[in-house]
Amino acid sequence: MNIKISGLLPVQLFVGGLLWAGTISASPTDNEFIPCKKLAVRTLDFCLNQNGSECWEKSKADHDSCSKDVIYGHSRDARKYEEEKRQAEKEARKELEARQKN
Repeated sequence: MNIKISGLLPVQLFVGGLLWAGTISASPTDNEFIPCKKLAVRTLDFCLNQNGSECWEKSKADHDSCSKDVIYGHSRDARKYEEEKRQAEKEARKELEARQKN
């Protein structure tokens, strides 16, 4: 049994797959936040050893900043996604034109 797929279907599947894959973004895991917790502990320890005030606030600010960086590392940049989408559509059009010439 030999099934031949022709026309726009392969291109649509290809572009659709790229678009679907582009919408997926992973969530950070707990172990990715360990460095943030260690940073907060080091900050708090240093601050307390220096008899500083506002130690908890400094430690929390460092932890929050680190956590935001971890979360941002897992999010997709919208402009990058749109550029990838345009590039995929452009390649799909080229492939379709090449198939139509043959």
